Amino acid sequence: MKFIFRIAHQWAASIDIHEYCELLEKVYQRIVHRKIVRASGVTETALPHIQVTVDQDKQPQNEDFGDAEWESCAEDEDEDAEAFTYEIRNEKRYKQRKQENAPAEKELKDVFLTARDPFYFKEVVKFYQPDEKGEVLCQAPTLEDFEYDVLTDHVNIFPLGYPTEQYLAWCKNDVHRALIEIKAAKKKTIMAMKRDLFNAQDGGKLGPTMNADRERGLIEENNRFVVMHFNMYRSEKSIHVKTSANMHDATYNALRALFKDNNSLQIRPSFEHPQRKGHQDRNAELNAPLKRFSIFLFNPTLERRLNYVLT
Repeated sequence: MKFIFRIAHQWAASIDIHEYCELLEKVYQRIVHRKIVRASGVTETALPHIQVTVDQDKQPQNEDFGDAEWESCAEDEDEDAEAFTYEIRNEKRYKQRKQENAPAEKELKDVFLTARDPFYFKEVVKFYQPDEKGEVLCQAPTLEDFEYDVLTDHVNIFPLGYPTEQYLAWCKNDVHRALIEIKAAKKKTIMAMKRDLFNAQDGGKLGPTMNADRERGLIEENNRFVVMHFNMYRSEKSIHVKTSANMHDATYNALRALFKDNNSLQIRPSFEHPQRKGHQDRNAELNAPLKRFSIFLFNPTLERRLNYVLT
């Protein structure tokens, strides 16, 4: 048991029980699969399904409250309850502007991604999920069945960030293939236009032109999340763990656009803990114990720098 907590102590960014529990829970989910004993006596095995989500949402900058919009105000300042929310923290008065009422219709998410900033990923382990064909290999247990966790074989264990790397590689390769198709389609269109112009000089009609600029992999943006199945690869043994990506449509299109001109990315795991909100007391005494190891609130050794080389 001590060795398990040493893992959390080594990889966590602070001495926080919530961060330890979250990290250990993620480790546990990656090293087990499930056994189901049906009421009929048949035993079935359910392997995990890892779902990846990648985004570049900026982390909050205000370490006191976890929000960048809080600002200090004078103690004798008149309150404007309709426009601001007021709080007192550490014997100081702060205010935050209230958000406007949400519109009746959903607003499309305006996404701008840059290769200079890191991407934050989440990898959620699920069971009894349908595959790319919509089929569920192992049905969820009923009230009459018995379910328990079993340590899985080492070939089914993948480190944190590995499925995300595979998904980004799949996306990069798909963008590269789409660009090749666009170049071939443009060349074919130009040849057809030249032929139609030549025929038009002889009294013929110009043929319809095709739009070859839009990449085939882009999806329609309706402010929704899309599930995309992909397969992980390795050189030695086959992979039985299924994977998918749960991506916002605008973020997915922006990621494909970014891959047209960039081959390098930085990815970091996204955790619920440690929270910037109330994470460190600035008024603490100098001899108080240090509770935080990283001023960036993440372990730099968990960051991965990806460099894709097209062959």
